Amino acid sequence: IMASGKFGFKTTPDTTFYGLANLAYIKWENTSYGNGIVSNTGQVAYMAFERDVSKSVYVEGGAGVFTKLSDEWSFDAEAVFGTYSWHNQLYAKAAVYWQPNDAFALGFYGRASLWDSADSAKDIYMYTWCDSVTSQCYINGDATLNAEYMGTTEINKYQDMQIGVQGMLYF
Repeated sequence: IMASGKFGFKTTPDTTFYGLANLAYIKWENTSYGNGIVSNTGQVAYMAFERDVSKSVYVEGGAGVFTKLSDEWSFDAEAVFGTYSWHNQLYAKAAVYWQPNDAFALGFYGRASLWDSADSAKDIYMYTWCDSVTSQCYINGDATLNAEYMGTTEINKYQDMQIGVQGMLYF
């Protein structure tokens, strides 16, 4: 379940400053979530960012400015702080939009984290689906093996970045 809102104030006919808030409730199917790595032979390593969890709540708040550059072009910039269960992040996002008519717009955006508490995350549990006795690993969909604890790891020099394209239809 997600909720999002933006409330702004026009300072000129072409520029709006706004605040934003995003809220997400996520119910997990299993009891952990994280990132998995699959080798080219099908072996799996899994980093569990959060264990013994059935749900997560993500909250973001920030500010931005939207300005019309011409009849067809506009620019948007945002700074957002978010808390995401196991880490917090501050990121910036910028976008350029082209709107050739009243029914369609195309946007190009980039987003990068400026700070993230995941950069100092320690004791992240690592698992594999290999049998420690036979060394048989989860390969080609063999789901009969249980996860084996490999130890812990940590994250250093973490940063996430996104680039993307948005298409919007107005009607």
